[in-house]
Amino acid sequence: MPKAIIRTTGSFILMHIRTGETVEMSRPTVHLCDDWVRNQVMFKQIVILADDLPDTASDAEFVEWLKESKGDADLAVASYASKFRPEAEKPPVKEPAKKG
Repeated sequence: MPKAIIRTTGSFILMHIRTGETVEMSRPTVHLCDDWVRNQVMFKQIVILADDLPDTASDAEFVEWLKESKGDADLAVASYASKFRPEAEKPPVKEPAKKG
């Protein structure tokens, strides 16, 4: 089952009823995107910031990306999610102009 980067819609923490994993209030969290998450989205308690992440995505790794982005959650979400996109979906890298 794919994972997603999610966050709560307010100043509260949620705990998954089956796994005991938490959705933090202070930062986005990488979490399994299962029926519980989709129900919380329907009840407007969670928003999905990035989805279709592979099973290898982890919250611990995302926290490191968040630290590297100096707390810029939008930048951390975008860069961490792009790590898992196929090369065809990534924006092209401009190569320096050749001399001569």
